[in-house]
Amino acid sequence: MSKDATEEEPPKVERITQREIRAAHEARHPNDKNVRRKDKGVNWVSLRKKANQHIVARFNELEEFYETHTWTGFFASGWVPKDTTEEEE
Repeated sequence: MSKDATEEEPPKVERITQREIRAAHEARHPNDKNVRRKDKGVNWVSLRKKANQHIVARFNELEEFYETHTWTGFFASGWVPKDTTEEEE
């Protein structure tokens, strides 16, 4: 009698222990000392400083813009340069 497709046995899974996994890893990587290196990777502090410099520069540009422009919200709404000419009497 032949077996149907639904009656197939599941494939045999080979179980290995944690020691066997570690031994296999040590065999593949004999020089791995499991020590974290400080000279590799991304230096996040310098990236944060760089980002902060851009934020400060943008903030200063906006402050200067606000000093020289005013918001008009009526007919021609938008930022309009302030009149810098002094009135003479």
